[in-house]
Amino acid sequence: MNDKKNESKILITTTQLAELVSEISNKPNNSISRHPLTLLIFGFIFTSVFGVLIADYLQKLRIEEANSLAKTMAASQAGMDSTIELSKLLYERRTRAELLAAALKSNSDKKLIEDRKVHYDQSYVEWNSRWPGLALKIRDGAGYSEIESYIQFAIMPEFKQLDTYLTEGYTEFMKNSSTWKYDSSYVRPRLKKILDCSYVITEHIWVNSKFFGQDTKEFNSSLSKRCPRK
Repeated sequence: MNDKKNESKILITTTQLAELVSEISNKPNNSISRHPLTLLIFGFIFTSVFGVLIADYLQKLRIEEANSLAKTMAASQAGMDSTIELSKLLYERRTRAELLAAALKSNSDKKLIEDRKVHYDQSYVEWNSRWPGLALKIRDGAGYSEIESYIQFAIMPEFKQLDTYLTEGYTEFMKNSSTWKYDSSYVRPRLKKILDCSYVITEHIWVNSKFFGQDTKEFNSSLSKRCPRK
């Protein structure tokens, strides 16, 4: 009984719909375009298509944001890793130079001086073999191209002068320790300049990596003041 009632309702609805469509189609002046049913159909189609386009656009935005965030995080991490590696190389080379200089200054036992010279040479080789690759890593991290110029024109001149002085002093000392005189006024300011620049350069990379994408101009402006290039 219930099935027959439902079927009757469906038949009535279908009949009414057919009559409505027939009535709309037979009206003049293209009245079908102004009929509420027509507007409803077109509204539904427009809403569906527009909704798909909006959803697709938002999905693309989410993907782009995720990719951008991933690149930013990778660049930041590369910069942080570079800071640690660069810091180790700079401070080790400077420390080895300071230890060798101290041994020469105090006229220490030749065996001690020889050992310190060996370690100093090792740090020299370590720097020259690893720095080129590290420079590429720094560029890949956050593009700190100016850091290379500070290392080349602020730190390296001091290291080169120390290298020459300590190597010649070591050679002279081993020949005749009584004739060679250690010059603190020559060594001390160069060790200090290397220390100051090593600190400010590694700090510069760390800050720009930690806050990658943010405004760090105020901090960066102090780099040239704290570590002047020649």
